[in-house]
Amino acid sequence: SRYFLLLLVSILILRPFNLPEWITGIIGLLMPYYFLFSISFLKDSWDIHQFLPIPKWGGVILPYDKWFIVLMIFLAISLILGVYYLLESMNRLAIHSRKAWNLVFYYFIITITLPFLSSTSNLLFFLLAIPPLAAAIANFLFYPQNRILPNVLAIGFVVYILFLNFR
Repeated sequence: SRYFLLLLVSILILRPFNLPEWITGIIGLLMPYYFLFSISFLKDSWDIHQFLPIPKWGGVILPYDKWFIVLMIFLAISLILGVYYLLESMNRLAIHSRKAWNLVFYYFIITITLPFLSSTSNLLFFLLAIPPLAAAIANFLFYPQNRILPNVLAIGFVVYILFLNFR
């Protein structure tokens, strides 16, 4: 249901307004709910709270392991540097590429907020945030002129993975 917002934003950003596209996207998203509700109505087991997710503010329980915190700091630094290089090169990109990067940003924001609006707290929700995070980190590792910092960061990731596997 939260990706419905992403669909609307992506159509709004990437395409000029075309009413049949909007209607097709909305019908495509509502069709599974239509079938689900019609079957439950016909079976006389109508309970809307059973099928629709009701957002509930909840906290995500993160592990308090020192190596997990090191990883989060590592990822945050690389994400900040990737976004910095992206913003620095944004004026040189084509219009369609800028729009695509905006969609990646919106996708990242939506997937980061998913665990906090769910009734269950689980780290698996953050797996959906990996593709935009990887795109931003790859932007940092690929585009800078001075390759020392990206190489140090890549070697740091490899050392961290090896350390966690063999400790």
